[in-house]
Amino acid sequence: MLETREKGLGGAAARSVTTAYFVCFAMVGALSAMLGPSLPVLSDASGLSASALSVLFTADSVGAICGALFAGRVFDRLDPHAQLALGLGGIAAAVAAIPLADSLLLLVLGWWALGASKIFVLVTANTLLMRQRGEDAGPYVNAAQFFAGLGSLLMPALIAQALGATGGLHLAYWAMTGLAVLLVARLRALPVPAPAVPEPEEPERRAQHRRIVATVAVLFFFYEGAEIGFSGWLPSFTLDQGITDSSGTAAYYTSVFWIAMTLGRLLCLPIARRTPAERILLTSLAACCTTLGALLLFGSTSLFVVFWTFAFGLSMASIFPAAFTMLNQRGAMNGRTNALCMFAASGGAMFFPLVIGQFVTLRR
Repeated sequence: MLETREKGLGGAAARSVTTAYFVCFAMVGALSAMLGPSLPVLSDASGLSASALSVLFTADSVGAICGALFAGRVFDRLDPHAQLALGLGGIAAAVAAIPLADSLLLLVLGWWALGASKIFVLVTANTLLMRQRGEDAGPYVNAAQFFAGLGSLLMPALIAQALGATGGLHLAYWAMTGLAVLLVARLRALPVPAPAVPEPEEPERRAQHRRIVATVAVLFFFYEGAEIGFSGWLPSFTLDQGITDSSGTAAYYTSVFWIAMTLGRLLCLPIARRTPAERILLTSLAACCTTLGALLLFGSTSLFVVFWTFAFGLSMASIFPAAFTMLNQRGAMNGRTNALCMFAASGGAMFFPLVIGQFVTLRR
């Protein structure tokens, strides 16, 4: 069980602040899982092919890159909760507008704004959470990623339910708008964690930190590209392979992936307390390569797709929190480092879904 003691805030205030940050993570996770299950519906509504709509992944990722850079620059120059509110306001506006867009240009603008806003929120909330919890932030980082996975798990199911009820995306998207508005109101009433006093660094230690940050940034480039590319194109893959002929059913395959991610992050909480982050990363990377290869080779039936998708998600679950825990334990984490890691992750999320989209088109 996570403890609630921390520097600067009392128990009740600490729990309230941490809970608000966890909800921010859950929202970002939900938004990150939104495009894949929406893609077949957007294709039908706009009359555009899935290949043409693959540019939406790029728009989302370019927006995320812009959001990460902007968040890193303004962090500590604005009131952090006002910064969170700014990002949440952008999310509310973008998600409300996307279901009403009737052209590719408007869809691209909507997903760009959503990408920028959600990463702006993620960088800010992640930095504030580690600032709030200090050296004991490790379990909270894992818990935050669990809530992000929970949001990603629920979003495809919410979209499937909205499609079943109305045939459109409006209900699912506007539910996210309402949650963002509620979060803005809640954050206005909560205290902001005080920043730690920075300590002077030796040149050798500073160089070591830069190498660690560069390594993690490269890892995040490939990790986020694999995560978003896989979850985004999995529904289209199952439709193309004839595993299902329903867009609503295809969305549930993405839920299997996020169930595994969520469960894996929950299981990682006790493991992370006893196992070095570096060992977790190496084991997880090896498992990812094995399970993804098996899915591509044997994923010809619904049962195999469900099994190997679950195994792949379980393998990926611990990479993101373990990498952040390693950075925090080595004293290399701050607002700029967080923004750089998200910048790299957004670059991967931009590159890999576009490549996968072209590959899917060529196989049709």
